[in-house]
Amino acid sequence: MQKQNQIVHRIHHQMKTRIFSSLIALSLIFSACNDSLISNNDPAEDGQNDVRANAKDVSGSGYILHSGNQALVVIDSRTLGITKFKLTSVTDPNDVQHAYCANMNIFCYDGATYYPVSAEKYFKKGEDTKIMAVLGYIVNEYGWLEAENPLGYDQLIQCAIWKVIHDCEVTHIENSEADILEMFHDAFANFDKTVDDFDTDVTLEGAGAANPGTGFTDYGTFWVSGNNVLENIDFTLTFVHGGENAKFVVDGNEITTVKPGELFYVRVPDGVTGDFNFTAGASATRDLLFVNDYAFYVDEHDLDDDGEFDGNPSFQPVIQPIENIEKREYFYSCSGGFAINNEETEKIVITGINWNNGNGNGNGGGINQFTVNGITLKNNKNYVTPEDFDVMVSKTPTGKNDPTAIYTVLERTVTQNGTYVKVYDIKVALYENGIWKGYAGTITVDNPGGNNQNQKIELERIY
Repeated sequence: MQKQNQIVHRIHHQMKTRIFSSLIALSLIFSACNDSLISNNDPAEDGQNDVRANAKDVSGSGYILHSGNQALVVIDSRTLGITKFKLTSVTDPNDVQHAYCANMNIFCYDGATYYPVSAEKYFKKGEDTKIMAVLGYIVNEYGWLEAENPLGYDQLIQCAIWKVIHDCEVTHIENSEADILEMFHDAFANFDKTVDDFDTDVTLEGAGAANPGTGFTDYGTFWVSGNNVLENIDFTLTFVHGGENAKFVVDGNEITTVKPGELFYVRVPDGVTGDFNFTAGASATRDLLFVNDYAFYVDEHDLDDDGEFDGNPSFQPVIQPIENIEKREYFYSCSGGFAINNEETEKIVITGINWNNGNGNGNGGGINQFTVNGITLKNNKNYVTPEDFDVMVSKTPTGKNDPTAIYTVLERTVTQNGTYVKVYDIKVALYENGIWKGYAGTITVDNPGGNNQNQKIELERIY
């Protein structure tokens, strides 16, 4: 606003001989300002206000205000100029502060003396708290803009301050280097969310699918969950179990660290079994900026006889956001794993087999007797029909006489090398350690009945 006022004043008082079209354009751009409020000079010297006699010297703590470079914005259909002011101490030229306009509807002038005062009577609805929250988001998300596009950064900061104070509508921010308006809308959509993006969870994704190689198998892929904030942080991979027989690889090369989103495998030599569990861990330190304070300055003419500010300025007040930096260290950890089980299926061996002609008739379905795990199962004690077998193994033996070893048989007659032979599909269930363990297999015989004490049949575990 201050720079805007200077330019319009110079147009009205010094540039009448310039090109008419330029005059029209500038007067349209700065039409938001009332001509009676526009001045380059001290208002007392300019004859606009007789306020010089009321100016106060507040313990020599004043600052001389000067405007900086100007940039344009459109607010509530008005095209306005913004600038970042420089405040230089009247007693110490090395004491230089920078501030932004705190009221876009009243003017200030270069060379005016400003004093720091309390803003308690000016910000009556908590505007200062909201300003600090919005700017806190901006300095963390878009702080890089200050170095790469200083005017754009000033536009963003100033529009944010005006939006909070005046509840105005910002419709255009003139900047050819960046979409400052998009950043502005993002800030007001998200400033109430935490600016600490490092407070986030990570997970170890992927599954241990086998990818066989020559003499080894690569299991994976695995990766640390992607995160824009953590994309350049190295996560250290560490085995919890199985590390003595495995390594982490990418493209066949052993690795010890990965970045989020990078795919990796766990390579295991052939024949190695067991559980493979591992973690990915990382720590990171970040400088977080917090706008948790500000300084507020008003023109000397807005101070009363006691050097106090009543909260109703006639000249533009300015606000200086104050940033504090805090270093925080974050640690992230996630885990994953898989198991390799190449063990052979559990088996039992039945011996001492005795069979008959397999006529069914409740006599063991063709198998009279056999021994397994030291237990002799007999047709008149342990045999059940296939239907009863499935029912019994679904229940827990509770009574004293409830069997804990049962078997069932299905007899088939098949042709083998042109000769009919008997085939017995047999199932055995043994109740051990609180569970039924089931086994199944096939017995083939070539005579109608008899004994074969030396025949051994393997049954494989089925549950």
